Amino acid sequence: DFIFTGKKNMEISAQSVGGGEIRVVKIDNFEVNLDGKLNTIIVVTKDELGTISKITGIIQSYGANIANLKCDRFSKGDNASCCIALDNEIDIKVIDEIKEKLNPFLIRYIKKL
Repeated sequence: DFIFTGKKNMEISAQSVGGGEIRVVKIDNFEVNLDGKLNTIIVVTKDELGTISKITGIIQSYGANIANLKCDRFSKGDNASCCIALDNEIDIKVIDEIKEKLNPFLIRYIKKL
């Protein structure tokens, strides 16, 4: 586990998958699936009706294809996370539109390694 400190502390947990590779499995106690092989968007926001639909609709509207999607929440109406792996790169406008429409606590776009 790694703990990053600053304006917002962040705890990241990863597992060794062999061959010198790791997979990030948790960020701040939310389950994710991040191996660096695909471009990935990580969103943490309030769990509300239609949130996943809004996020995926924005991604689709820019012509990006979702390879896999891992969502997690602590409880209904609490904080929720989405880890969205993409087949292609996205325009930064995708991130901007998600920020504008959902006002997430955290959003990160991680390009594949």
